[in-house]
Amino acid sequence: MLKGRVVELQAIERADLRTIWRWYNDVELELLAGGDIRPVTFTQMEAHFDKELKEEPVMRFAIVVNGLL
Repeated sequence: MLKGRVVELQAIERADLRTIWRWYNDVELELLAGGDIRPVTFTQMEAHFDKELKEEPVMRFAIVVNGLL
């Protein structure tokens, strides 16, 4: 984990998946981010997370501000 005065960068944990899943399924947020607008099930999100854990290391960080992802 990298910790500054206001912001922390930490590894994405399984407990973060519900929040990230909601973001992926938020059409307005996806449009702003330039992402795909397609529904993703929570099961798909978990499977992708598990697949990345088994494959070569991927550097993905969660940004945490005031304790919120």
